[in-house]
Amino acid sequence: MSLLLLSAALLAPPCSEAGVGDAVLAVRVSRPFARPAGLFGAAGEEMLAEQSGVLLARPGGEPALLTTFRAAAFAPTAAESVGADRLPGDVRAVVRLPDGRSTPIAVLAADPHSGLAAFVPVEPGAFSDLPTARLAEGAGPELGETICILHRSENGSNAAVPRAVAGFGRSYPAAAAGGGRDWVGDDPGPGVLHAFGTLADLDPPPPPGASGGGAFDADGALVGLLIEPEAGDALPPRMLPLTGEFRRVVEALLAGEAVGYGLLGVEPASVTADAAAAVLPGEAAAGAASLEDVRGNSPAERAGLRRGDWIVGFTDESGVSTPVSSAADLVRLTALTPPGATVTLEAIVPRTGVRRSVAVALVAAATGRAAGGWPAVATEPRGLPVRGLRVDWPTAAALTPPGEPLPTGALIVAADALPVADANPLGRRVVRVGDRIEAVNGQPIASPAEFAARVAETPGPVAVRLSDGTAATLP
Repeated sequence: MSLLLLSAALLAPPCSEAGVGDAVLAVRVSRPFARPAGLFGAAGEEMLAEQSGVLLARPGGEPALLTTFRAAAFAPTAAESVGADRLPGDVRAVVRLPDGRSTPIAVLAADPHSGLAAFVPVEPGAFSDLPTARLAEGAGPELGETICILHRSENGSNAAVPRAVAGFGRSYPAAAAGGGRDWVGDDPGPGVLHAFGTLADLDPPPPPGASGGGAFDADGALVGLLIEPEAGDALPPRMLPLTGEFRRVVEALLAGEAVGYGLLGVEPASVTADAAAAVLPGEAAAGAASLEDVRGNSPAERAGLRRGDWIVGFTDESGVSTPVSSAADLVRLTALTPPGATVTLEAIVPRTGVRRSVAVALVAAATGRAAGGWPAVATEPRGLPVRGLRVDWPTAAALTPPGEPLPTGALIVAADALPVADANPLGRRVVRVGDRIEAVNGQPIASPAEFAARVAETPGPVAVRLSDGTAATLP
């Protein structure tokens, strides 16, 4: 801990809980168990998660509790019934209210990729009269800035205390972050983004057990959530900033929606600062991301990126430019950009030093169960509604095996209603769930949005071509 940060933390004014204290609540997820009957037979409670959460307002409903995914990994969803009578193995999640009462909660949406989840009360109105925190606007806290952290134990104790922001771009190893194996390229596997520099260090570090607690700025706005690694990892709790790219993630969870993540379709590797300086003399290059492989049919290939290119800059759709100094930077920036967005990459050919700007339209990454990890939860149905169907990115349905080109077009993931076959004047079979549509009226499509636009231009039945070459009809 530097003397400067130590002084900042020690001299900071005491943190006030006014306006935010009752918005931070204790969360407990458990299931009952019973040991065999006999002399020592007894009933007990197996604790699955004990942590905190922060109440946030959400449009069109009562507040939701934002916390970490660990609490949601075993908890019941909002669509499942939570009864008073529980058998061994039945999981229950409860939150302790400011008046000391406990009320059951259920998962509204959970996203293992970001490590975040949102809960709502099982009993309608249980959160309606409670104060809520507000998400901070702008870029978030700066290095050295003093913030206040607040987390709750089961008895409701723990006061808000100051902490100095000591560093950004921190990571947990993939296994410690919640994943069972390393990722493959920029395809997100069962790990979470905390393995790619999403976290911030606080000084002094938060105490063990602070997971899910809130980090607030001087105005009482929520700037971050406290995150802990998996049990058994000797790593300190850190802060996940909820500003910038992660604000989109939080807003999707509060709406009960699945979170979409961008995919470039490359296998990146880090280039050291020394190697970058040798290729870019006179520039203060901190490193780069080298494209070790570019997948067929990927956004990167279609944009003209090639194996061996170096990426040194990333500009999002709003025009915000960020240097890329490692593979982790490229993975993080790409993933936190919504699918369908067009970003601009600053690419360099290291053999010649030629630099160019490349516009790339991202597709959707597979996450959660589709990537072999913990399943995501969403209350709202996934996919874009089109004439009684719901269509999604085919790349989001499952990881594409290494060496195979990425699937393109629009994948039908659900069908609310379709006319019967005898209402099909084109004489082709009607599309069904699982079909991947690659062309509409003879014109290739690259995304679900493009499919929806082409269908909207066509009154009556629409002729489509499926990925296996079959001609079909959307009535």
